[in-house]
Amino acid sequence: MECTEFFKASGWRCATVPVRAHQTCLYVSLPVSFATGRPCDIYLLEDSAGRITLSDDGDTLSHFHSAGFELDDKRRWRGLAGIANNHGLELTDEGELTATFSREKLPEVINQLLQFFSAIIAWEKDRYEAGDQDYSLTQEVERLLHVLEPGREVTPSPTLSTPSGSVSFDFKWGDTYVDAIRPNAQSVNSRLRKAVMVQGEDAPEILFVIDDRVSRTKAESELSVLGSLASTTLLSDMQHRAGGGLNLH
Repeated sequence: MECTEFFKASGWRCATVPVRAHQTCLYVSLPVSFATGRPCDIYLLEDSAGRITLSDDGDTLSHFHSAGFELDDKRRWRGLAGIANNHGLELTDEGELTATFSREKLPEVINQLLQFFSAIIAWEKDRYEAGDQDYSLTQEVERLLHVLEPGREVTPSPTLSTPSGSVSFDFKWGDTYVDAIRPNAQSVNSRLRKAVMVQGEDAPEILFVIDDRVSRTKAESELSVLGSLASTTLLSDMQHRAGGGLNLH
């Protein structure tokens, strides 16, 4: 086997494309793809001073729109924007992921870029497994967190590093990591794996909120499973506490 064969099989693609008169940019297809199989693509444009601008030309947000994610409300971009910021990128108001850096920083930026898309793909998988592409569940949980403790900071889409790799959550509520989930096997199993990854001597507190609006019986069954590893509550119980002005703890 030769290097060219390996890189071709791994999914890396690179080509020069014209952008305007006497100027070209690099189109790069990365060796990772979204859940739909669509590749993750970027564009690199270098100016005369040697500064490189990286852009996805809005392709990432466009992918999520076409995959059924309800992102018309820009407030729902916060999770994506937070993941981008954690990896040295910016999600602009126009929906473009971008970064500008010197040529010397290229190896570092490529590393951050691969980590970013890995985190985004994991986030996408979580959304699919939770069945919450319209954000109705996560929005309700976020509202309740603010009501329960108005002074406690709520951060969307935090990432937590563990010895087994990074894991993402829907929210960080003070020092507690929170996930809102539907009571289905895929969603519950992924949270069980997440809880196991986070376990340890200095492990932070985790809270799982299970949606019981369709079936309380099914949600209670999954609560007993998740509750063996982490703090877990039903959405209706959380709503009751918020309505009564009581803290969750």
